[in-house]
Amino acid sequence: MLRHFASDMISATLRTKADGHRDAAGDWVEGAETESTVSILGPFPTTGKMLALLPQGTDVTNRRWLAISDSVTLKVEGQNDATDSDTVDWGDGEYKVDIVKDWSAFGGFLEVIVVKEDR
Repeated sequence: MLRHFASDMISATLRTKADGHRDAAGDWVEGAETESTVSILGPFPTTGKMLALLPQGTDVTNRRWLAISDSVTLKVEGQNDATDSDTVDWGDGEYKVDIVKDWSAFGGFLEVIVVKEDR
């Protein structure tokens, strides 16, 4: 489905951090971070039905939605035992993955709501 927008796709950096763990002494050890390049369509302001996915009262000022065409698995903090969310970097900053809708069965892409991180 996103192949129709191939000329509008941009490259972005996806940062994934492995889950941390406690060592034998009980100290917290951060997980290793990896980077990969993904193709995205967007970012766009969060509007319409995408807003319905957010908890009531959520500030939408720094939220954007985008589509990722690559076959990746995104981590969202608090889901599936993830301790950190993945981040996506492009032109104007770093964005934390907040919500993921998997449309891979219907066109091969992920619809993602991201939140701009303060640097």
